[in-house]
Amino acid sequence: MPAEYVGKDVAVVALDSMLAAYYEGKQIALHRISYQRKDMVVNPQHYRRLTLKQTMDAEDVLFSDFMLQWLEIVKPTTAITTYSSYSNMVKGIIVPYFKARGIMLKQLRPTDIQAFYME
Repeated sequence: MPAEYVGKDVAVVALDSMLAAYYEGKQIALHRISYQRKDMVVNPQHYRRLTLKQTMDAEDVLFSDFMLQWLEIVKPTTAITTYSSYSNMVKGIIVPYFKARGIMLKQLRPTDIQAFYME
């Protein structure tokens, strides 16, 4: 199950040799059922958000790079039209502005955001 659903109420349904997980009526995972001892059935994509978060926390990251990583994080759980809007805003406006200024995520200040909106 994708990491973002941990602690939430999900429905799990066994379908022949597959296990499907649903959240609010939407299928969020589909795995083969294994009867082998100590066999782990995992999808690395489900842990991608956690891996990216740890990477962003552990390193100095440009705010512009963080925004591109954020786009990838939200993509699987965002409606196509919403993602398209986010992508256009991030890639077309936010990233070019902040990349040109070299502002690091951990150094981002409210005045940087205010300056962005004022331009």
